[in-house]
Amino acid sequence: LESSLQELAAEIDADLESWTNHNGDPRIGFQQRSSLEFLSKPADDAEYREAVDWMRSRLDRLVSGLNPRIQRLRQDGA
Repeated sequence: LESSLQELAAEIDADLESWTNHNGDPRIGFQQRSSLEFLSKPADDAEYREAVDWMRSRLDRLVSGLNPRIQRLRQDGA
């Protein structure tokens, strides 16, 4: 999957990034560089809703883009 990361990012039209965690395991996802102050706000707060919408949009696109790739990998490996 990591070898096609740029292709996947273009396909889902998102700012997809890759990194390794503290154990050296590969990770892909999105990073929003802002404060987490919205977490202390009520769920109907505009800033809170904007953050949730940002996460939902990117995660929906990521799942939609990853699912067919994972299915192909599973079929090729079977």
